[in-house]
Amino acid sequence: MLVQLAALVALTIAVSAWIAHPTKPGGDNAGANTGTTAGAGAAVPSGGPAKASPRRTPSRRTEPTTAASRPRTSHTRAAPPINAPHTKTPHTKAPHTKTPHTKTPHTEAAPTKDRSTASTKSAGPSGATKAPPATASTNPLALAAGERKRCAPAASACVDLKRHITWLQSKGRVLFGLVRMMPGIGEHATPTGVFRVVYKDKDHISNIYYDTMPYSIFFATGGIAFHEGSLNRSSHGCVHLSMAHAAHYFQVLQPGNTVAVF
Repeated sequence: MLVQLAALVALTIAVSAWIAHPTKPGGDNAGANTGTTAGAGAAVPSGGPAKASPRRTPSRRTEPTTAASRPRTSHTRAAPPINAPHTKTPHTKAPHTKTPHTKTPHTEAAPTKDRSTASTKSAGPSGATKAPPATASTNPLALAAGERKRCAPAASACVDLKRHITWLQSKGRVLFGLVRMMPGIGEHATPTGVFRVVYKDKDHISNIYYDTMPYSIFFATGGIAFHEGSLNRSSHGCVHLSMAHAAHYFQVLQPGNTVAVF
């Protein structure tokens, strides 16, 4: 009984030692454990073989991976970009060439004289065109001393059928003219004599020839009048004037004024 109890105690001690120190194959603990077991077995009397302690297969321990064992990957740092030097192009300013201003001399044209008509001026609200008076010293149609006497000083308008000219006067002094006119000839000749202005009609139309007679100033029987008309063909007895001169005569002459035709 004591022998069995001693064997049980020895087995308990061996198991505890094995648990505390697991055996490795081929190691020192194996021989120690074997010796302990053998010793225990030798001390056991012939009461029977000792029970073999169960062997545990040691777990494979994995060694931790260290930074030294890791493969080192080389990191190549890209070189910084090389900035090309900025070259500033100088601004070249073209020289300003000032062109000299050449002033053209102003040449005033000499005034031309119209021998057929005098220059006109605008009259008042009646729409008549007023022409400036032409004197004998400036008008090429100047009267000779003998011709002036042919028109009575009391006449306001004088008509020279031979020279185809007419003028306005006051007490023998020429106020306007001399100007060109066209009378009637042949069977439609303009009558001669001293007449008086009867009436005026600015927009008259002939009831015989159905022609327009602008600025008509009637002074003789048969419808004889000053009015605007052609200076290149004869009239039916009237005294044709240019439009401007007819308008001026229409403005100046009034009913009752004397007209001398010679």
